[in-house]
Amino acid sequence: MTKQTAIRIHVEVGADHTIRLPDEVPLGPAEVIVLTPAAVTGAPPPEALGLFKDSPELVDQAMAHVAEIRSRSKMHPA
Repeated sequence: MTKQTAIRIHVEVGADHTIRLPDEVPLGPAEVIVLTPAAVTGAPPPEALGLFKDSPELVDQAMAHVAEIRSRSKMHPA
């Protein structure tokens, strides 16, 4: 696995949904993770949230699997 560095940058998302990264961010491939406030007004919930509404046991199984992987790799929830 390639070594990665995480950089936390607070930005304001404008109407065009474009963000500008500081010049200190190195050039090359990167992964962008967008965290938004829990209650975003006017935004519809992601469609994926409704996929398991009739099978909550699948969500429980998935979360148990995630917990097992975290415990094996000594990762802990943030």
